[in-house]
Amino acid sequence: MPGLEHVVRCGWSQEISGTDHVQRVLPDNCADVLVRADGRAVLVGPSTKVELPRLVAGTRIVGLRIEPYAVRTIFGLDADELTDRTFGLDTLLGDRAARRLAEEVWDGVPRSWRDLRPEKATVGIVEALTSPGAPSVDTIAERAGYSPRHLRRLVRAETGLGPKTLQRVARLHQFLNRADAGLGPAAAAAGYADQSHATREIRALTGLTPRRLLAERAGT
Repeated sequence: MPGLEHVVRCGWSQEISGTDHVQRVLPDNCADVLVRADGRAVLVGPSTKVELPRLVAGTRIVGLRIEPYAVRTIFGLDADELTDRTFGLDTLLGDRAARRLAEEVWDGVPRSWRDLRPEKATVGIVEALTSPGAPSVDTIAERAGYSPRHLRRLVRAETGLGPKTLQRVARLHQFLNRADAGLGPAAAAAGYADQSHATREIRALTGLTPRRLLAERAGT
C-alpha cells in the first residue's frame, strides 16, 4: 500500500451477498483493523487459532492488515495484550481518534501511520523468524545479540506472539502458497518434517486436515 508499506501488509474489503457466510479466518501473524459500513470499527489482535465468524448477508467490511512488527508501534501498547482478542477502536483510542482512524481506514489512507517506523532490529528479527528455512530461535537470538529469553520477551511484546508461533504460522502459509500455485510437494518444501507433522500442525492451526483445507480453498 503506497506510503504504508513499512506498517501495513495489505488492504482488503469483503462484501457478503446472497446468504449468510461462515468465513474461515486463519492465523497469519498479523493484526487487522476492520471497519463496517455502519462505522463500527475494531482491532482484531494477532491470533493463535482459527476463527469461524458468521457474516450476515449485506455485510461490507474494509480492513487493513498490520505487519507483525508494527502492532506495538501503531497502538503504543504491548501486543501480547491483544493476542486472540478483539477491541473496539474507541476502547483503545477514544471516540474522536477512533472515528478519525475508521474514516481513514475506510478510505484506505491512515495518514497518521505514514510517519511511524517500527524498530529496525524488530523488523529484522521477525523477518528472520518467518523466512523460508528459518534458523532456530537460539541462532537468531545470537545473531541479534540477545539471549534467547530476551528475544522471546521482545518478540511477544512487539508482535503478540512467541517466536515458535510466528514460525508455525509462517510455515502454514508457505505450504498454502505453494499448494495454491501447484508447486508440490508443498509440505516438505514448507519445512514440515513429514506428512504426519504437516497434518498435525495444519489441523491445529486451521481446524482441517491439509486435504480438506485445500479442497475448501479450491471451492470444492
